[in-house]
Amino acid sequence: MKAQKIMDSYKYSVELLSPLLICSGTELTAHEYLISNDVFYRLNLDSFIASLSSEKRIELEKALDSNDIIRLRKYIKENIRHLEHSFYSSPVTKDFLAEYFGKEDRPYNQLLIMECIRDSVKFQPYLPGSSLKGSLRTAVLDSIREAQGIVSWRFPERELEESLLEFQEKNKWGEWKKIMGKDPFRLISITDGHMVSGTSLIAEVFNSGFDRSGIFRFHGMQMFAEVLSGGEEGREAARFEGQMRFQTALSQSQIKRENRNYFNTIIPIDLIIKNCNTFYKAEMEREHSKFYEKAGGNIAAYSESLLAEAQRINSQNSCLVRIGRYCGVESHTLNKIRNPKTKTGKWGNTRNLCDKRYPMGWAKLTLHGE
Repeated sequence: MKAQKIMDSYKYSVELLSPLLICSGTELTAHEYLISNDVFYRLNLDSFIASLSSEKRIELEKALDSNDIIRLRKYIKENIRHLEHSFYSSPVTKDFLAEYFGKEDRPYNQLLIMECIRDSVKFQPYLPGSSLKGSLRTAVLDSIREAQGIVSWRFPERELEESLLEFQEKNKWGEWKKIMGKDPFRLISITDGHMVSGTSLIAEVFNSGFDRSGIFRFHGMQMFAEVLSGGEEGREAARFEGQMRFQTALSQSQIKRENRNYFNTIIPIDLIIKNCNTFYKAEMEREHSKFYEKAGGNIAAYSESLLAEAQRINSQNSCLVRIGRYCGVESHTLNKIRNPKTKTGKWGNTRNLCDKRYPMGWAKLTLHGE
C-alpha cells in the first residue's frame, strides 16, 4: 500500500525590491567601525587588542581611562590594520559619508549604526524564517477577517487571531482558551534564508510625512543603518534562498492525539500565495496614494516603479511580501481593526524612507518545487 504523502517541500527565494533592514539588536558605536577609502569596516576589536604590543595596550588603556571618545576613535584609526581586524565590509552612500566626516570629531555625536542581522560563523546577512512566516500569517489572517466580515474588534488582536485560525477551545467553565498546538501555522516550517547574491550598504533612514500645510517633509532624527540593497541605483538586489515545508495532511499520530483531529485547519499554499498578493499589493497601492504620489519627484517615480514590479508578480508560485523594520504598521496588522499602541495615540501619518527616496521592506517570494 502506498504511503500517504503528508508534506510538500519547496525551495524558496526572496528577491528584494526595495531596501531591507532586519536588525540584529546591536547598535554600533563609532569606535566599533571604521570608514576607509569610502568603505565601512566592522572592526574585530578583540582581534585588534590581542595583536597589540604591551606598549600599545598601555596607550589604549590610557585612551579608555580618559573617557575621551574622540581620542579613542583616533587611537583605533591610527593603529588598527582594518583589513586584518574586521569581520566584514560594506559600501556606504555618499550622504552617509558626508554625515560621518562632518560629525566624526564631535564628542557628543555617537554616529550609531543599526547593524543588520548576520550569522555568527561567516558573518553573512540572512533572512530569519520567522520574519517571512509572520508576513505570510498577516496576509492570511486579513483574508479570513475579510471573508467573515469582521470590521471591529474590542478585545486584544491576538484573541481575534486565535478565533480566525481556530486554535482556541472552551474550558469547563465556558471560557475560550488558546491552544497553541492547534495553530495551523505550526504545520508550516520555514528555514532561515541565506543570502546568495546582493550587497549590504550603510545608509540613512529618514522619517517623513506631510506638515500642516500639506507639504511633504523629512523630520526627526536621522537614523543610520546597515540595509540590504533592493537594486537601487544600479546595485545588485539581495536574494535569499531557503526551504519551506507545508503539511498537507495529518499524520496518524496527529489524528489519534486525544482521539480527535488536533488541527482544525490546514492552509494550502496556493491560498497563502493568493492572500499575500491581495493584501500586500493593496497596501502598496494605498501607501503610494496616501504618501508618495503626493510627494512627487523621485519619491513618486520610485514608488511607481515598485507598483509596476508588483503587478508583474502574477504566477501561481510567486507573491509580494513585506518584511523587516520600517515597513509601516499597516503591513503588520489587520485592516479595519488595527489599533497599535503608541505614546501619542497617533499612527500611520509618517513613513521611513531610505536615502530620502526608498520605501523599506518590499520583496518577491517565489517557491520552487524540490
